[in-house]
Amino acid sequence: MKIVIINGSARKGNTLAAINAFIKGASEKNKIEIIEPDKLNIAPCKGCGVCQCSKGCVDKDDTNSTIDKIAAADMILFATPVYWWGMSAQLKLIIDKCYCRGLQLKNKKVGTIVVGGSPVGSIQYELIDKQFDCMAKYLSWDMLFKKSYYATARDELEKNKDSMNELEWIGKKFIKHTTKFQFSAPCNPKQRKTGIFRCRFLFISFLYQIAVQPSILPRSRIV
Repeated sequence: MKIVIINGSARKGNTLAAINAFIKGASEKNKIEIIEPDKLNIAPCKGCGVCQCSKGCVDKDDTNSTIDKIAAADMILFATPVYWWGMSAQLKLIIDKCYCRGLQLKNKKVGTIVVGGSPVGSIQYELIDKQFDCMAKYLSWDMLFKKSYYATARDELEKNKDSMNELEWIGKKFIKHTTKFQFSAPCNPKQRKTGIFRCRFLFISFLYQIAVQPSILPRSRIV
């Protein structure tokens, strides 16, 4: 599978560490290319409409060669730091210019990695996720995963072994899977045992509710 990663960070820090961890897991049997917008000459979208969402951009810069790579990819990974409660300008620039080939970006497999300086429960991650949700709905993307991480120091995420292992594990899934699947980090035997007991408890609770309140079962219609 051909994977294109758009690195929305202009520095060598937490976003790059996350990308590298993903690549470590996904590199086997996958062709991976990283797009670094800060190193490209790409003018902002002017909204001229000449492209008609399919013909490419009129700008004589790196736009068309960059968007062609994205359009040819089987899977796109968007990675960005959080700047002012949103994605970086570098990533947004590429997304805006994708309009020139928008019709060729439908039905892609997509993942997102967001790294911010606030705890993961902060609204900034939700705002970015919702923006990608809108794009995914409009372009019929298969959103494989959305991962958010909290890191402040430049090397903090790289030192977080749990996060690095999780990203590598996600990357490895692309060796065996090409359809949508639910990501969850691998659990240790204690966590697995706890999960089994929880499932049994919920099932027994359900049976008890049926016994004391049969009305909760759906009624069949007799025609």
